[in-house]
Amino acid sequence: MESKRALTWLAYLIYFFLGMALVSQGVFIIRIAHSYDMHVGVLGYFFFILVFCQALATFVDGRFLEKVNLKLQILAAFGCLAAGYLLAVTDVFPLLVLGMVPVGIAYGLLLDIPNHILINLYPQDRFAKLNILNFSFSAGGVVAPILAGHLLAFGKSWQELVAASLLVIGALAVYTWRIPFSRLGGSPADPPSSESRKSPFRRRTWPFTVWLIIFGMGFYIVSENVLSLWIVYFLESNDSYGIPMASSALTIFWLFIALGRFAFNGVANLIPLPYFIMASTLLALLSFPWVLAVSSPILVLPLMAVTGLGYASLYASLMTYGLSQTDGRDPKLMSVIVLASTIGGLLAVPLSSYFVHHYDVSYALWIAIGMQSALFIVILLSLATAPALDE
Repeated sequence: MESKRALTWLAYLIYFFLGMALVSQGVFIIRIAHSYDMHVGVLGYFFFILVFCQALATFVDGRFLEKVNLKLQILAAFGCLAAGYLLAVTDVFPLLVLGMVPVGIAYGLLLDIPNHILINLYPQDRFAKLNILNFSFSAGGVVAPILAGHLLAFGKSWQELVAASLLVIGALAVYTWRIPFSRLGGSPADPPSSESRKSPFRRRTWPFTVWLIIFGMGFYIVSENVLSLWIVYFLESNDSYGIPMASSALTIFWLFIALGRFAFNGVANLIPLPYFIMASTLLALLSFPWVLAVSSPILVLPLMAVTGLGYASLYASLMTYGLSQTDGRDPKLMSVIVLASTIGGLLAVPLSSYFVHHYDVSYALWIAIGMQSALFIVILLSLATAPALDE
């Protein structure tokens, strides 16, 4: 029981840190570009290396979650993260790019493993636990932009802030080392069943609805990543906003994602998941376009709050909706859904960077709106192919 509680907290703490690290990219990207006299859209292309390595790590790790010692995987991820951060703060651009490789690998592992931990520890309560997991991510996203924005405004460099995060990585590594665990789920020594030997492909055949949900996860992540990466740059480009106010808008967005994930925990048990997903998506679609149309902070901040509520529980809802189409604990399906989210991040960076570089940042942000529309459509299609849920 003590190990179960400690592992649960480890999963939440990892996602809190990832929320800080990934969301703060939207604040740092402007300052990093200025450090190397580079157009911010061009720098965005280089971030493709990071998300590609992240996607590759997630894909490969899905095959080893039940076979390789989880503690060693997490500690290896922290080691990669520390090495990449150290390379990033050298003020040498080729080393910054090189550092994106181990950082991407670490992010891929750390995004995948906590989902696996909670799904195996709480098979009957996975939606609530996954929602808290993503609440932890969004809580980190709340803290990071406003903290980073104000520290940068007070004269701290982005290199100093990245270096300071090494202390957090060290603390998480020590906490991980002290928890007695190795694997969750099936044992690598367990022989395959006769049925799986006869038809290994059959285990991987999922309903068409699952593939729609997998695509929906990718659409959602593209939308969220594009918004998080470029909204600060968009607002700071407006003369009405400085870096503290622009970063505060991103904080408001993630604050209401966090509040929504907490508040919607019970609501999602009362509404069938596909309807809940469509309602959340529609809320974001009705609010975010107005952020691009108005210029007053008095209007932008509440609109970002409503948009955050729309995005709040989409990750946990999509993950749970997908897993509910099978036995609810399929580690390969879980990893494929996480991989879809990583591929969404993979596509978001170069696609949006192209529009920022060649056109205007507002064009990139319309991608977020388009992807939310695509999510609404695929969930509507999933209802047509599977109108009833098992739970």
